[in-house]
Amino acid sequence: MMNETLYVGTPELQENLHIIIYNKPVRMGFQSEQEGRDIYVDETYIRIQAPGDQLSVIDRPITEFDKRRFPFHWKQFEMNESEVVVGTPITEWAAISRSFAEELKANGFRTVESLANASDTQLQRLQGGMSWRVKAQAYLKSASDTALVQKQASELEKQERQMADLKSEIERLALLVDKDEPRQRGRPKKVINDDAA
Repeated sequence: MMNETLYVGTPELQENLHIIIYNKPVRMGFQSEQEGRDIYVDETYIRIQAPGDQLSVIDRPITEFDKRRFPFHWKQFEMNESEVVVGTPITEWAAISRSFAEELKANGFRTVESLANASDTQLQRLQGGMSWRVKAQAYLKSASDTALVQKQASELEKQERQMADLKSEIERLALLVDKDEPRQRGRPKKVINDDAA
């Protein structure tokens, strides 16, 4: 458990704190399920640590209080980080190597979507850029198709559960009706036909 008292320290202690403000890709569960691939959004985090104390590291989403408390660090972060990335990070795409992912990032492609939607002009600096765009588009289409199939399978499973629930409810109600009907004992009465007599 992190030591939150580190955060409340005196101004003298604050000067000795190691503060890092950074963007962390956070997986968006609902959108990832809808698209059939991992979708991330950058969230701003803060890491606070007292030098030499590995047990008292605070690493969590930044708050307004943090921004006021560490204005110098926040201002530096704002000057360096202006872009929020939404989509499938290029580094998470299994079709490319880590080094090529870094090359793509250096050329401004942070997500698979940005590569798939790139213009011919944007791809001129990349070796094989046009083919990578086609691969990115195919990946996104495949993921979208997979998401549709998974959604349909999930809906079918839900309908089957509802049908099973309805069937068991009908069986339960049929048992109740059988219990409520009075039963006649003995043999059924004979019907006498007056014409035969």
